[in-house]
Amino acid sequence: MSKVNRKRIYRYTNVNQQEYIRRLHELKDEIRRSWNSDDCVISSKLSIKVAWLLMDTCVAQFYPTVFVPATDVMD
Repeated sequence: MSKVNRKRIYRYTNVNQQEYIRRLHELKDEIRRSWNSDDCVISSKLSIKVAWLLMDTCVAQFYPTVFVPATDVMD
């Protein structure tokens, strides 16, 4: 994962709800690809990033909408 992607995860101060959900779906796809390629470390790190998104206070207004997709990713 590039440095740009890592920064993009934690800097969601000026995004709308749809972009936030889209990023969750991207993370889900990345987790699935890394897990299928037997890269458990990367898939675990990406899962942790999803959990961090739930703790992000910058987008607290999105929390009710983001909770279901985020828990779906974690499942």
